[in-house]
Amino acid sequence: MVAGAAQANVVYNWMPTSAGEYVASTGGQLVFSDAAYRQGSVAFNAQRLPMGGAYGDQVINSPVLHAFMSFDYPSTTYNVDPTAEGFASGAKNIVGNFVFSDDGYLSGAMSMFAESDEFAASGSGDHWSITDLGSDYFSGEDHCVGYTLCDAGTGYWQRQANDVPEPGSWAMLLLGGLGALSLAWRRRRSV
Repeated sequence: MVAGAAQANVVYNWMPTSAGEYVASTGGQLVFSDAAYRQGSVAFNAQRLPMGGAYGDQVINSPVLHAFMSFDYPSTTYNVDPTAEGFASGAKNIVGNFVFSDDGYLSGAMSMFAESDEFAASGSGDHWSITDLGSDYFSGEDHCVGYTLCDAGTGYWQRQANDVPEPGSWAMLLLGGLGALSLAWRRRRSV
């Protein structure tokens, strides 16, 4: 279980380490709710609606607030926001099992689908593999189109440093400042 004080949300950035045969990942970001992060793990399944789903269908209280992944060929981007209106009726989905660790890495498996694109990734710590990448927008190619899927190399998810000190850090700073003021007051008084 991940320990720590509450924060607004927790961001993991994709760090690519190698390319696939035809395509490579160039970046990505996963944003989790603080509540999901503090649980230590989360299983998530936001599936697309059958045809005719109503606009405005979003995942309420989603543990995954945003998911983004980009690839260099041909500038394909997956941008999934389960909390946005029209998420499910826009034929998008994300499925994942994630484990948060104190070392800042993310472990687990995920897949993201949009109307004409898909990919899956899995891994542990500092080694993830992106597999099953395919897009209808790779037209004219024999690879990565339709049901001919490609790998997109390796990388890892690294937790973004929180620039805002946690409440415990604020308390330590406040106590240190009060201690310094007290020491200065005592010195002045003894002179």
